[in-house]
Formats: sequence, C-alpha cells, structure tokens
Amino acid sequence: MYTYVLTIVMPFCPAISHSGCRQDPDVLNAAAAGDDLEVYNPFDNSSAPSYGSAYDAVDEPADAVQPDASNGKSSSSSSGSGSKKKKKSKKDKKKSKKHASNDDEDVSWREANLEQREAKLLEREYALEKRMREYRTKEGANNNWPFACYAVAYHNIGEEIPVDDQSLVRKFYVLVIMTWICLFWNWICILALWFDSETSVGDTQAFWATLYLAFGLFGSWKLWYRSFYYGFRDRSSKTLVFGFINFFCHIGFSIVMAMGIPATAGAGLFIMISALAKDSGPVSILVLFAMLFWGINVMIGIYLLKAAHTKYQTMGGAAAAKKEVASDAASAIVESKMEDDDVI
Repeated sequence: MYTYVLTIVMPFCPAISHSGCRQDPDVLNAAAAGDDLEVYNPFDNSSAPSYGSAYDAVDEPADAVQPDASNGKSSSSSSGSGSKKKKKSKKDKKKSKKHASNDDEDVSWREANLEQREAKLLEREYALEKRMREYRTKEGANNNWPFACYAVAYHNIGEEIPVDDQSLVRKFYVLVIMTWICLFWNWICILALWFDSETSVGDTQAFWATLYLAFGLFGSWKLWYRSFYYGFRDRSSKTLVFGFINFFCHIGFSIVMAMGIPATAGAGLFIMISALAKDSGPVSILVLFAMLFWGINVMIGIYLLKAAHTKYQTMGGAAAAKKEVASDAASAIVESKMEDDDVI
C-alpha cells in the first residue's frame, strides 16, 4: 500500500523522495535490504502473521479423559449402580415369584369353585330326576316287568338310572337272573338225587331246595337287586348300605351252595363226590354244572361288590348315609308332631 502511495506522491513531491522529506526508518531499512514490501502489508488478510503459540492451542474435545480422581469416582459410581441393578433384579424376581404364587392360588381357587358348582349342578339334576320319578309313580306308571301280560313292577334301567351307573346296574340285573338259574338248577339236581335211591339225599334236602327256589327268587330281587337299583336311582347311600348287607349274605349263600354240603341241600362239590362214589354218573354231571354255576355266581358277585363299593365311596360313603338317616329321623319327628297337632 505504501508503494502505491509513494508512486502517486513522488512525482509531485520530489523532495520527499530524497533528503527533503522524512521517511519511515522501517520502510527505509526494508528497502535497503531488498525485501518485498508486499509481504509486510498489514492490510492483506491472505497471509496473516502468526501471533505465537498461545493461539495455536486446540480446544479439547468434550469427551476428554478425566483425571484419575474422577476415574475413581466414576468406577465407584458404576459399581454402586451395578449393585443397585442387582438389588432391583432381586426385587423383580421376588415380585415375579409373588405374582406367580398369586396366579397359582387364583387357579386353584377357580378350580375348587368350578368343582363345587359342578357338584351342586349334579345334585340339582338328581333332585329333578327324583321328582320326575315320584311324579311318574303318582301318576301311576305302567308296570312292565317281568312280562307284559303279567307285570308286577316297573323296571327301566335306561330311563330311571343315571348314565354313569347304568352299566353297573345292568350287571346286577344279569347276576340276579343267573342266581335264579342257579336256584332252579340246584332244585333239579336235588330232586334227581332224591329220586335216586343210591344217594344219601332225603326228604329234608328236597324240602330245603324247594324253599330256596320259592323264596330265593323274591329275596334276590327285592333284598339286594332292588336296593342297588333304588340306591343308584335316588343317589341314596342309606339304600346302598342295605343292599350291601343283603348282597354279602347272598355271596355267602352262593359259597355254601358251591361247596355242596349235604345238610344244606346244595348241589356242589361234596354231593358230586358222593354221587360219583355211588356210580351215579348222569346225576353227578348235573351236579357238576350246578357247582360251576354257583362258582361263577360267587366270582361275579365279588367283582360287583367291589365295583358298587367304589361307587358308594364317590357318593359320600358312610358320612352321606349317616346324614340321610339323621334327616329321615328329623323329618319323621316333624311329621309326627304335625299329625299330633292336627289331631288336637
């Protein structure tokens, strides 16, 4: 810039270019040294001078590494945060376990509630069926057993017995018919032995065999078969207990008949042996079949007794029977008091 000024001013002021004018000593020294004055132009921003190392410092990045003390603090804080995380995880696990236990309790409670509702529904269903049967009997249901021309009782397993118990009641029905066949066959065998003069069967055995046939038909039907029939129909544990007692006596009677003790008028093992000893071949064959019939009757009876007892336990067992007896006694007392009040 100074060169531009000098080139313009010097023609008009020659004295300035020589000794007559005062000149800047720095300019004169630079001119004497032969340096290019363009480099020292302070108004030129293209080549700015350096102002020392103080301005050469570079700003530190934001994520610079902290001193050791801060590192210690950060490690301690990280370890503390890790322990806090562990404690939180333990608490979360405990909470999850509590929630799981609560869920299990809710599920068990719901299952118990559903079972109670199911039991109540079954009780209501049986009560409705019982009322329908009572209404049918009051209306006078037509007897259909044993024959249409000579009916003495109403017997319908498919209509009166619940579905779960129909199979067992039908098996009892088959057994009672088999018992009648055994009684009839036993009577035939004893009569054949009575007519055979070589055997030791006398009038007493023939009389007892006739009584077995006459009363056994009614007794087996009424005492144990109808007890099981009504017990499963009405879901009555008390009636089933009565049936168990009579059926147990029936099994004992069948065992005695299968043994064939001569004094008991049973066509069984011992009478068959005595008939074979006296060369009564045809009669001994009859007695052999009777012994087989009684043996099969005993085995089927034991099987059905066990099955009926299992059903009886599912219905409440002895506790249910006691409740029924107590309720029947209470209702009888109430009815007697009402009758007395009516009389008064």
